[in-house]
Order: sequence, then C-alpha cells, then structure tokens
Amino acid sequence: MLKLNNLFNQKNYRSNWGFTLIELLIVTAIMALLVGAVVASHRTGQKKYTLSQTAQRLVSDLRKAQNMAMSGVDIGGQYCGYGLEINQSVRPTSYRFYADKAADCQTSNNKYDASDEIIET
Repeated sequence: MLKLNNLFNQKNYRSNWGFTLIELLIVTAIMALLVGAVVASHRTGQKKYTLSQTAQRLVSDLRKAQNMAMSGVDIGGQYCGYGLEINQSVRPTSYRFYADKAADCQTSNNKYDASDEIIET
C-alpha cells in the first residue's frame, strides 16, 4: 500500500488516460465548423426548393390561363381572354391571374384593369 501511495504522490506523475485541453478545444472547433456548414447548406437548399416550387406554380398558372383562353371557358359575363399580371411597383413577389372583362373584345386593352375579374392571386 505504501508503494501505491508513493506512486500517486510523486510530482512527476502524469496520467495518459485522458485528453488535454488543447485536444478538446480542437475537436470542439472542428465540430462547430461542421455544424455551421450543415446549417448553411440546409438554408441554401431550402431557398432553392422554395424558388423551384414558386417557378412551378407560375408555369402551372400560365398553362391554366392558356387552357382557359383556348377552350373558351365562360366564368359568367363577357371576357376577352385570360392573363397573368406581374406588377413590380405594387408587390414584386406576387402576380394576378385574371379574366379580361370588356364590353367589346375588339376594343379591349388586353391588360389588367379595375373592371377585370381576379381569378387567383
């Protein structure tokens, strides 16, 4: 028992079983960098997904307007066509899907105005 006590009481005794503070700090820094890269990648991927979904919706609405115009869908009243309006001065991140309403299709301006019916925004 005396020999063990002397062994642990020596000033030069150093345990090789644990990690040094430097090693722990380096591992923590590497882990923080990896987590930061994953979070940044996720945010970029989410933005790309949202942009892709928005573009697909716009294309779908354009096709819907085209199909309604070609088939002559009547939603009640005199309509000269269907269209999409993107008004960047009012709200640059949205558009209107509308039915162009006019008394005479020959004199219609083929643009969105207050008398037109909004189908979807």
